[in-house]
Amino acid sequence: MVISKEEKGSLNAKKARELLARTRTGIKGKSLRIDVPDDSNTIDNDTGQIVTQTKTRTDVKSALNEITSSWRKTSEQIIDTARLLRKIQNESLNWREIESAIVANNIIPRNTLNQLLAISNNPVLLNPVNLPKLPLALQAIYESSKIEAENLEELFQTNKINATSTIEKVKSFSTTLPRRVELRSRLKETEKKASSMIVLLAIEIPVTNHIKVANDIVKQIKNIYLNREYSVQMKAIKPNY
Repeated sequence: MVISKEEKGSLNAKKARELLARTRTGIKGKSLRIDVPDDSNTIDNDTGQIVTQTKTRTDVKSALNEITSSWRKTSEQIIDTARLLRKIQNESLNWREIESAIVANNIIPRNTLNQLLAISNNPVLLNPVNLPKLPLALQAIYESSKIEAENLEELFQTNKINATSTIEKVKSFSTTLPRRVELRSRLKETEKKASSMIVLLAIEIPVTNHIKVANDIVKQIKNIYLNREYSVQMKAIKPNY
């Protein structure tokens, strides 16, 4: 039987009234879906009107690209927010006041705020080149921030951390690789055994007369510490490209 548009509209309206009446009186039907040929029909909870949805086949690749693009914006927004928070923190004398207001007004929860600030401390995460390589979850990006910049850069370059990395996988790197605080602790142990410390200075000078200039710098440093037990030597001169 072919149903005309007028009959179909009348049927839809009648079904909608019946469904709404059952809902208001507490009588629950098996489903709010309506059996009208060729279309998928549901009741809009806000307006009470029947909404007709016609489904078609969607290209899988196009759908994945669209979803990935939309989801990727989440990582981008995380980095943008982290960068903004750090900028405001660095520029504001009343950062503590701003920080408290962010939490008090339920803009960003305290734990998430701390994670974003930690993320903003790692330059590798803030590098736009690495954006496509970032894990998608905030917690995973936060775990990445615990990894030293040099190590994290290598993990990105070797694809050991990428957009598909889980929180657990990133955490396995952040907990096994040495962190700067651990390296400092090891250095302190080494210092106890050392008789003296060597300080390496990198001073950039013009190419013209660079040997003479370098020697002059060494002489000036020696003069500064003339009456102290310091040994000042020029070890090497390297070109800077």
